[in-house]
Amino acid sequence: MSALMRKDLLEEVGGIAAFGQYLAEDFFFAKSFTDRGYKLRISTQPAWQNSYTSDIETFQKRITRWAKLRIAMIPHMILLEPLSECFVLGAMASWAISYLIQIDPFAIYLFHILLWFLLDYTLLSIIQNSSLSFSRIDFVIAWLLRELFAFVLFTRALWEPDIRWRTGTYKLKWGGIAEEVKPKL
Repeated sequence: MSALMRKDLLEEVGGIAAFGQYLAEDFFFAKSFTDRGYKLRISTQPAWQNSYTSDIETFQKRITRWAKLRIAMIPHMILLEPLSECFVLGAMASWAISYLIQIDPFAIYLFHILLWFLLDYTLLSIIQNSSLSFSRIDFVIAWLLRELFAFVLFTRALWEPDIRWRTGTYKLKWGGIAEEVKPKL
């Protein structure tokens, strides 16, 4: 994505070259600023990410790569990331609510999933700022596939820690440092 930053503040920490060891350099740019007490601002306009391909495999590889990066950069994400997914969070919440107020957990779970789905659809409609370029049925199928595969992709990120990015393969170390894996001759 794109970021605007003051050059002198970036030069204070070694310039862009100081972040060359990271695949997620944008995260570390921001971290270097906040660590020094500066505040960040996010644009009110959504950033368009126009991938050159939009097939399921490319999407899954991107989601897995981002999970690998988050786990390497912020290790406690191994525990927290699964809790941010619709089905896992819904199961935990429905159990907790049913325990506290004796309501059918399955009804709560279904309500949670429906509400999450509707909020995702609404958010996408707002971001697109127009009618969606696909049918509601297409959205339902894509949404279900994304939610159902979330845990599988997270597990893949844990078991296959190397990242293939453009023309190289990288091993991620704790802290988000990427080391290129040299092919064996």
